Amino acid sequence: MAEMAIPLVDLKAPYNSIKDEIDDAIQGVIQNSQFILGEEVAAFESELATYCHTKYAIGVASGTDALHLALLACEIKPGDEVITTPFTFISTTEMICECGAKLDFTGNVETECPRCGERYIKQGNLVSKIEIVAKKKAAE
Repeated sequence: MAEMAIPLVDLKAPYNSIKDEIDDAIQGVIQNSQFILGEEVAAFESELATYCHTKYAIGVASGTDALHLALLACEIKPGDEVITTPFTFISTTEMICECGAKLDFTGNVETECPRCGERYIKQGNLVSKIEIVAKKKAAE
């Protein structure tokens, strides 16, 4: 049986649908030689802010830079704990560590079973049934 290669992401189709617009924009940047900041970046930031219904948007060099800025904006500092999924790109964990925060891949996550409605707390790799409602009522 022949192996079939299935691409993870196909960027050719969306690119081809707006190829002329992208090529013209790239050519414009090359012609004016403003590879860092410049009018195109300012226009992008303005249009993105408008699209996101916010006052400001900041273009950065990479997703790694965006993650770092997001953590700084949340005032994450040394000693803080940041909970994230282990199913992520290395930059996520790298930027958490760059801020000096403690990385927690699991955390304690309260959730509800979608079928029966029972409440659970996920602790690490263990999931145990918790009588959350009873504990909350007892605390009242």
